[in-house]
Amino acid sequence: MAAFVLRAVWLWIYYTLSVAAITGSGPMTLGIVQTVAALAVGLVLAVLVAALCVDSHHPSTHRVTQTDRYQSLSGTGVEAGTGRRGTRWRCEPRAFYGAWVSSKNVLFVALAGHGHVTPTLPLAAELVRRGHRVDYATGPEHADAVCDVGTSWVALPPLEPFAPPARVGPEVVALWLRHFFAALGATYPVLHEHCIADRPDGVCYDATNWPARVVADKLGIPAVRTVPNLAANDTYSQVDEQLTAGLGVDHPEMTALTDDIAAFAAQYDVELDFAATMDVTEALNLLFLPREFQPAGDSFDAHFRFLGPMLGDREQRQPWSPPHPDLPVLFIS
Repeated sequence: MAAFVLRAVWLWIYYTLSVAAITGSGPMTLGIVQTVAALAVGLVLAVLVAALCVDSHHPSTHRVTQTDRYQSLSGTGVEAGTGRRGTRWRCEPRAFYGAWVSSKNVLFVALAGHGHVTPTLPLAAELVRRGHRVDYATGPEHADAVCDVGTSWVALPPLEPFAPPARVGPEVVALWLRHFFAALGATYPVLHEHCIADRPDGVCYDATNWPARVVADKLGIPAVRTVPNLAANDTYSQVDEQLTAGLGVDHPEMTALTDDIAAFAAQYDVELDFAATMDVTEALNLLFLPREFQPAGDSFDAHFRFLGPMLGDREQRQPWSPPHPDLPVLFIS
């Protein structure tokens, strides 16, 4: 905002003097009417040009969209310590649009998983296009992807590879849950520090990324949850039930996970249990599948918005055609 104001003031002076020159009078000899007219025209031109010509890698000029009061953050590129590739100027209509609407600062959070990050990118890009500021907290694997849609990368500790045991049984799920919990737990202080230093107007987080919800709740920030697969409610909740089938609460690995969660809650003074790391419904939940694909879809109320698949410009950037045009195509998802 400071850069925009300075740019606008400088342009105002420049265009006011230009208008004065066009009228054929020096700026010191203009009458009151001519002076007011020159100032008015100069101000209009200054705002238009300052709004249209933005620093495409400056957090205050890259903006994002607003869904109700839940929005997204602005973006740059990747450079150690700053998350930027550099600075360049460009003129964009979206900046002009954003100058006339209430710009919001939104933080997206999805640590890992192409299936979790990729569906959110068109949403983040649309928020940026509409003039809001969007940050995206994710691991290094997805840094380029989130920057390519105009958001600013907030670096999270990476999710390390998971090595399952040679003999796979129900306990492998518990081992994975402990592995994933540790990785997500490491993101909590990073997210908390970021939101303290640069408080967002809203947090939009992937359903598996419970630390974002905990941070938002602790700091009183509105939160939106994105769900890339099936959702759960009182009518349908088989996903989590099937995931932990065969694992009782007294299973050694589940007991260890419970201890991990209790230790985390005590360390950061938050309320957290196993259920709160799995599925917690927000006031607004965005699903990237049609309602028809959701079991018991009609039982989900207005808190759940079925957006369907969000492709963005992937169809243009990743073209595909069948290798044998005359043969039927089978799509397996």
